[in-house]
Amino acid sequence: MKRIATLTAVLVTVVFALFVLRETADVVALASALHPTFGRVVLWCLLSLYALCLGVPTALVLRLRTPLTAPASESAEEFDRYLRQLTRQLSRNPHLAGVPVTADRAGVERAVQVLHGRADACITREASLVFVSTAVSQSGRLDGLMVLVAQ
Repeated sequence: MKRIATLTAVLVTVVFALFVLRETADVVALASALHPTFGRVVLWCLLSLYALCLGVPTALVLRLRTPLTAPASESAEEFDRYLRQLTRQLSRNPHLAGVPVTADRAGVERAVQVLHGRADACITREASLVFVSTAVSQSGRLDGLMVLVAQ
């Protein structure tokens, strides 16, 4: 199944690239018919746009940090290093502003409980909003739109 999905993704990407190439050639030919320099300018603008559309997501993905994974053993030095790194990440969380996060297991668990409580409050608030808006509207199509907007 994974191989079929990979082959399908490659095929769709190649077809899309061929489509973009053909359309770029047509637009550049149209611009060149007006003036040769204008055709070159359009070509470079389109190539810059394509590079930007590919480069920005690639750079953002490459800048992501590796996920923090807990070590198998809690008694090793690796677990202490894991707790320190997790504490550092939690202390930068804006939802934990004013909440002291210590580098021990209890401090990390308290911080996670605070985040869990804030997440539950947010979920409850949004669910109540969707419930009230769909109860008032009495229109199936409008209900679907309201749920979509709430997300």
